[in-house]
Amino acid sequence: MDVEPELQLRIRSFQDAFILRSGGPMLIGRKDCDIEVKHPSVSARHASIEFAPLAEDGLSPQVLVTDLSSTNGTFAGEQPAGTRVPPEGARLVIGNYLRFGFCPFIYRLEAVPRAGLETEAASSSRAERRQQQLQFAETSYLGWLTQVREEYAARDKAEVGAPASPSPSLQELEATCTAFLQRPLSRSLAGPARCGSAVSRSSGLSYTLAPRPATIAGTSEVQVDTLDGVEPSQAEIEEEVERLAGRSWEVCSILRPPLSSAADLEAVEGQIQEGLTFITESLPRLAAELGQAMLGASFQGLLARGAVSAPGHAGRERLSSDALGAGSEVSKLVLAAEQLIGLLRVKIEDDADLALARTVLEDSSRFFADLELCAKLGAPRAMPSQRGERAR
Repeated sequence: MDVEPELQLRIRSFQDAFILRSGGPMLIGRKDCDIEVKHPSVSARHASIEFAPLAEDGLSPQVLVTDLSSTNGTFAGEQPAGTRVPPEGARLVIGNYLRFGFCPFIYRLEAVPRAGLETEAASSSRAERRQQQLQFAETSYLGWLTQVREEYAARDKAEVGAPASPSPSLQELEATCTAFLQRPLSRSLAGPARCGSAVSRSSGLSYTLAPRPATIAGTSEVQVDTLDGVEPSQAEIEEEVERLAGRSWEVCSILRPPLSSAADLEAVEGQIQEGLTFITESLPRLAAELGQAMLGASFQGLLARGAVSAPGHAGRERLSSDALGAGSEVSKLVLAAEQLIGLLRVKIEDDADLALARTVLEDSSRFFADLELCAKLGAPRAMPSQRGERAR
């Protein structure tokens, strides 16, 4: 007997939902999949989900989740963190959780009456959705962060044969955010990607910082920025802090370097800008000089020329050494390619991967810009770690 598609796979941020259909598996992954999970750690064809035969009681509908040899794994179980789905797949029942790679979005299998789908969405107010989101965050972030840290450690140890650098603890993350809040802001105004339009595209606060002469970060004199327009209300600031708190977990999960101090933040921000310059300027220029239509070929040639192995990357040499030539400029490009794969927890091999890496870098850059602007507008009332402490 066919199972009616009464189940809804629901994202725990309450911003998205997918209805499972009967008659065959649904593909989960990036663009053009039946269920698109927008996160760089999710593979193009990451997993599949389909209705399974009814349980022995004949009443409990189940679904079968299968990982399609994804890079970062699929996790499922009774708890939000879940356990890795084995090659043969895993059965889920109503109330079980599901997540993909290092994506912080956690899905829950729920039974929703077909007639109630539209009315439920209409009746759920913004305040109710936010309250549900906060309640879920308090119970799931600690478990999810612990699970991700363990996955990182296991992968890094297998890839390089040495223990991974520890991920920032909740206390370290709070200390980092506090240090970030107290540091001078003028350094960020050096480039157009650090403020203005970059902030307004992603931030709920559209206020811009007035330009002024740059000062040296770390000096005792901190020049105060002025705001154009009316200052936002405390409620608007708190809403933006809440949004950035959720985004911080995603940014920390996709960047390889540790973020446990203000110095780490300074270094990573510089690496992000260098990575963007490499992808948007240096690599296209090299490909044009070599007569290559695809950037991926030039990128793989640079990786093959380098002396450092690329963990999690194919490292296929698509260009001969003679084609790349020699000299200090090529050496700099080789170093830039190695730094890029050392910065992001994303597989980078072809042009599609490079486009994804660029999106990740731009998104991370906007996050730091938004965080800096929010720090200027008002001190956070509840940091991510503080919410985690309340959940204990």
